[in-house]
Amino acid sequence: MRTCIIRLLAVSVFLFLHWACNDDETIIDPTSPSVEFSTENGEYNVKLGNWVEISATVRDAVDPVYSWREDGKIISTESSFAYYGQVLGEHFVTLRVDAANGWVEGQVKVNVLKSLAPDILLDDAALAFAGMDLEIVAELSFDDETVTYQWILDNSVVGTGKSYTFRQDEVGVYTLILKVTSHNGQNTHIMTITVLPPPEPELYFDDGKFRTETGAIPRLSVCLGRSLVLAPVKVMIDQTARFQWKVDGVQQSETSEYFSFTPAAKGTYTVTVTTTQDGKQAEGTVEVECVDAEGTYYRPYLSGTHQARATEVFEYSPAPGQFVSVPTGATAETLRAETQLKLESSGTGYFTSLGAYGGYVVIGFDHSIPNIEGLPDLIIEGNPFDSSNEPGIVYVMQDENGDGLPNDTWYELKGSETGTAECWQRYAVTYFRPGSQILYMDSKGETGTMPGTIDRFLNFIDGDRLTFVGTRLPSKFEIINGTHYHGSFDWGYVDNLNDREGFYIEDAIQADGSPANLEYIDFIKVQTGQLVYSSLLGEVSTELCAPIDYHNR
Repeated sequence: MRTCIIRLLAVSVFLFLHWACNDDETIIDPTSPSVEFSTENGEYNVKLGNWVEISATVRDAVDPVYSWREDGKIISTESSFAYYGQVLGEHFVTLRVDAANGWVEGQVKVNVLKSLAPDILLDDAALAFAGMDLEIVAELSFDDETVTYQWILDNSVVGTGKSYTFRQDEVGVYTLILKVTSHNGQNTHIMTITVLPPPEPELYFDDGKFRTETGAIPRLSVCLGRSLVLAPVKVMIDQTARFQWKVDGVQQSETSEYFSFTPAAKGTYTVTVTTTQDGKQAEGTVEVECVDAEGTYYRPYLSGTHQARATEVFEYSPAPGQFVSVPTGATAETLRAETQLKLESSGTGYFTSLGAYGGYVVIGFDHSIPNIEGLPDLIIEGNPFDSSNEPGIVYVMQDENGDGLPNDTWYELKGSETGTAECWQRYAVTYFRPGSQILYMDSKGETGTMPGTIDRFLNFIDGDRLTFVGTRLPSKFEIINGTHYHGSFDWGYVDNLNDREGFYIEDAIQADGSPANLEYIDFIKVQTGQLVYSSLLGEVSTELCAPIDYHNR
């Protein structure tokens, strides 16, 4: 049984202070501070005799000093503030921030009320599977012994307790209503539940591109004389599974999820892998092209001709995110061209946001970047700071077939978390758009909601499902003294306070974690590596600056 927690909104939030918005497409110079309260209508409600925390986001304040005022009197000088509802009526509270680079004020109204019905914070949508239970548990914003519950489905009351177990055998979209009533009043929330067929075991290969419902057989490449380790993405398949591998229909001896393939000659080979899970067989197929020997298409750097800075955006495919907007009529090419212009005009600042987990951008250089052992080969900056890191995974590719396009094989650059139990490789998340809100399901069968609307979806794709595959890093999210804090990893990630400078091509690994031993690279892919959402900051969404050739910077 899976559990979906429904939280009833306590009117409390947290004050978050930082230098610059970490999820914005615009770089803000720290010339003057700004303040913005999180409440939509500029008002907070609190029951008489209770507390409410007033939330604001302060940006670009250098050495800030805070003062909260009511009726001209300073009532707090802390960075966070909780207001006590002592007197009935309307009250006005002002936050003033004095900083080395200027000052700013913001005001909100606090309504102190005799009674206040419990507020409801309930996802507008959820995913469930046909014939499977989805337990929904309600919590109150404050204790009230008089509260009663009504769960309503298809105009019928189906539950009266704090929890309700939703189960439907038919695929479709259902509307569930929760009514919470107390002597202080009543609140209602509507939830749309999309019921999908139960997830089936599945195998497929990742070529580094997002997948849709109508995806083609992926294609990889390997240079003559080299080996390529193949491993499938596993959906709803456990760790005890055994695998069968075939090359052009010929059975191979390997039975693990990894298969090291060393072609004897140039050409295209068809590789398949199968396994059985719960009596059901899953099969994945990939085409592998063996091309010319490594180095055949190496492009040396020529001073005065080539740029140290990356020059071309080949693809921009963000996952849904608060600063991702895909207008009606947009295409993959219009998104790419727009991102190309941002790359060219970004200077030393960051130029794009990748959205939630899996969103990525593919960038190329006008020359090859050599692997010089013991030295960083690439610089890829983001915009992290102490309390906000949004780590992105780096992948590299050689132009193995010499056509100038990133259509060969991606290799991940390992980071400090590679190989740890909570770092998952070939992890897939499928985003759905059944209605006005985006939902997701991962390759382990877990589901969730991605806040936001469908204009954050790649609307030009076929169907209503969009899958990203990559490496998922563990969450580093904490709330410390009211501040939403996204911690950093030690090294190896974009938009992360790394202890080590730059990125090393020698860190490139095969699917099984063994060294790829690449002599050089031509293309880079950066991909958001966490599936984490914060109510104050939004989703973790990697930002990056233009990649730079370290050796010729």
